[in-house]
Amino acid sequence: MKTFMISGRTPRSNGRQRGLVVVELAITLPLIILIMFATAELGRAFYQYATLTKAVEAGTRYYASNPNPITEKGTIQKLVVYADPVGSSGDEVLPGFVPGDVTVDDVFNDHVRVSASYKFIPIIGKLPIINKVIGENITMTAAHSMRAL
Repeated sequence: MKTFMISGRTPRSNGRQRGLVVVELAITLPLIILIMFATAELGRAFYQYATLTKAVEAGTRYYASNPNPITEKGTIQKLVVYADPVGSSGDEVLPGFVPGDVTVDDVFNDHVRVSASYKFIPIIGKLPIINKVIGENITMTAAHSMRAL
């Protein structure tokens, strides 16, 4: 009986290929997992930066509509951090974000300015190799100025 070759393999060479698949998987799987975690971490960083920017814009808008001395800077700081001028909710818009991270400038040339800095701590950054590449803390800053009404 004749043996036919399919795609250049003999029936006996199939057993040798099984070990090669395991070796290829062992080489590529950590790299694929690292890329997946890095992509998720980058998305998380963009989300937190967008949240910081929107919070600073809301605080600036509130301050621009009430630029009189009655508007306390602490009220605007609480608005930026807690999304509430009273600050009674207790939940920050970003984890570890405190009112001391928000700077409220006085009215100058009919403009108000609110800025904030936030320390982004990457989850994947706790790994020693990644920690040396990107650092332990990444500081995000957002500032917004608006004409006072």
